[in-house]
Amino acid sequence: MSAQPIRVLLIEDNWQDAQTLQQLLAQETQPPFTLEYADRLAAGLSCLAQGGIDVVLLDLNLPDSKGLDTVAGVVDRDPSVPIVVLTASDDEASVAPALHKGVQDYLVKGYVQVYPKLLGRSIRYAIERKRAQEEIREAHTQTEKLLASIPSILIGVSPDGRVTHWNAFAHQTFGVDASRVLNHPLVDCGIPWDLPRILKALATCLTTEASMRLDDVAFTRPDGGEGCVGFVIRLIPGNGNGDSGFLLFGADITEHKRAERERARLQEQLIQSQKMETIGRFAGGIAHDFHNFLQVILGFANVIRKQYADNAELTSDLDRIIDAAQSATDLVKQLLTFSRRHPIQPKQLELNQAVQSIVTLLQRFIGERIHVKLELASTPLPGKVDPTGLKQIMMNLSSNAKDAMPNGGQLIIRTEEVYLDAAYVRQHPLAKEGSYAKLSVKDTGIGMDPVVASQLFEPFYTTTGPGRGTGLGRAVVYGLVQQHEGFLAHETAPRKGTV
Repeated sequence: MSAQPIRVLLIEDNWQDAQTLQQLLAQETQPPFTLEYADRLAAGLSCLAQGGIDVVLLDLNLPDSKGLDTVAGVVDRDPSVPIVVLTASDDEASVAPALHKGVQDYLVKGYVQVYPKLLGRSIRYAIERKRAQEEIREAHTQTEKLLASIPSILIGVSPDGRVTHWNAFAHQTFGVDASRVLNHPLVDCGIPWDLPRILKALATCLTTEASMRLDDVAFTRPDGGEGCVGFVIRLIPGNGNGDSGFLLFGADITEHKRAERERARLQEQLIQSQKMETIGRFAGGIAHDFHNFLQVILGFANVIRKQYADNAELTSDLDRIIDAAQSATDLVKQLLTFSRRHPIQPKQLELNQAVQSIVTLLQRFIGERIHVKLELASTPLPGKVDPTGLKQIMMNLSSNAKDAMPNGGQLIIRTEEVYLDAAYVRQHPLAKEGSYAKLSVKDTGIGMDPVVASQLFEPFYTTTGPGRGTGLGRAVVYGLVQQHEGFLAHETAPRKGTV
């Protein structure tokens, strides 16, 4: 079976040179050549536009085009066709620009006559070289598409520290376009991140020739958003002499880290809730028994006092016993309230009016150095609330606020109607979805650090000095709110007050 002829387009204005080339091509039979001829670039481009040309033999200096413009004209018309430039001088420097513009090879016209086989060999070489270039280009395109489709951060770094690859996912993650970083030093890529840590990992990877793992690399996007990524750094071997590059393969773990923090926070809330429940049951059981013992003590003490009313010394001692037992009874009642064993008597009332009726008492209680400010809802907030319990809640919270503002300040009491949606309930496991009347008590005091705030409602926990409280005030608030089928939330930070 004979080989398929190779169609050659010769664009040459010198008729003698054209004849010589035609004669040489006629001698080639494996495979045979067929020749199309044009003496002007315009005519050659018209022939090229008809298709079917396998290679172009091109003289750079034509009557209607000179130099690189001639090459550009052919490449623009059909970039897939290989080009062999015909030159009169064996000066590679003069044709080097053409080689950079897409020419596959060049031939010196005088050599062609001396070496008849050179022409056919050059044409076949140009076709193969063009085919290899196209295959490489196609492979590169496919590789780029493959890399672009990977939903991971891919960053290539050259041996001298320049960014050689920056995929779409890197752009999406860091908010920095590839045009901003490609061929620029990694240290100047414009991302606020832990650069010394990354550079140290690159150096270690180069020294040990082992992959390096970087977890929790924090960064900031141009819009101010903060994120976190994890990297695996691999060495890309070079040709020796320290010319190895790097590939940073990573993932945006911002949401994962946020979910971890949220899971830890919810777990902490759950543990705290379970702890409070356990403490409540324990305290309630003990308080109930102590309450019974104290009633016996009070009963007998009162009976004896009546029997010996005329004995001043004895009655004085009995009064001390009765006072101590009564104080212990009040303490036990607070424990029972915390453990939700002390019954409440809720009544239908309007929260704004109920709060207003207590404010005068609160102001006298906390003193003149602290100003009470009301920010009440513009609409009525009806609900079933135990009036005594509400008074206890506000008095106890105000007492703590007073302790937090030794130099005076402001106590802001706010009411509002809120709807707690599913998203809020996920943030606060003790809450239930629905409409609520919200009562907040805010002070401008010293605030609390996270350690103190985590024990806020535990009974007997207090930051005040000895003899300045039992540490049951907030625990009583906790119990009363629980009995009203409500829930508590707080916001606080050192030197930023507490809500």
